[in-house]
Amino acid sequence: MKRTILYAAAALLLGGCFKSVGYDTDVILKSWVQTESAAELKPAQGVVAYAFEADTVTWTVASYEDALNGVLTRKGTDEAGVSPVQGTAYRVDSVDMDLLLMRVGSTPVVVVAVDTENRLYGYRQQDLGENLPQLFTSVIFRPWKQMKKYVDGTWRMFNDFYVEEPDNPGGETGGETGGETGGETGGETGGETGGETGGETGGETGGDSSGSQGSGVDNRNIRR
Repeated sequence: MKRTILYAAAALLLGGCFKSVGYDTDVILKSWVQTESAAELKPAQGVVAYAFEADTVTWTVASYEDALNGVLTRKGTDEAGVSPVQGTAYRVDSVDMDLLLMRVGSTPVVVVAVDTENRLYGYRQQDLGENLPQLFTSVIFRPWKQMKKYVDGTWRMFNDFYVEEPDNPGGETGGETGGETGGETGGETGGETGGETGGETGGETGGDSSGSQGSGVDNRNIRR
């Protein structure tokens, strides 16, 4: 009898040593927007989010449409895969904003967030701890940034709809047109007024002056 009790006690101790490990976690996303570089953060509206049991070494988000529809693409291929877990509305009394909850069961996960109002998206890899019931994470959308992609902390952010301005819009055309037009006009005017000398002086002066004005407009466009 005593031996049986000892065996039972040993079994309980061993069971306690081999505690089960799981990664069932509620990933909860806070979404912010910053409309200007020095503006305060405000809760973002119309955000769509997904979580994938995947990693960013193998998988990526290929476009805004894929982000919006919860599609990951294997890097270097057109292969789409990995089922998404879409975020559902979630509220916490201590947090005064709308949250999105995604329940996952393994680590790591790829979290994708889409700002549908500003047509921006981003994604990041998130590692989960053992037996972690909840994990809060945040994303900030910055529509004021004039670039197609940038890194914000651990987030890779994208604006597929940003169009870069040309470096020198109309610069060569403006300079050439101004120079030629000014030269011809000055030459004709000088010829009528002061003979050969006036024609030569007016042509040279008119060409230089109009060409310089064209360059001035170009510089302003470049600095903008």
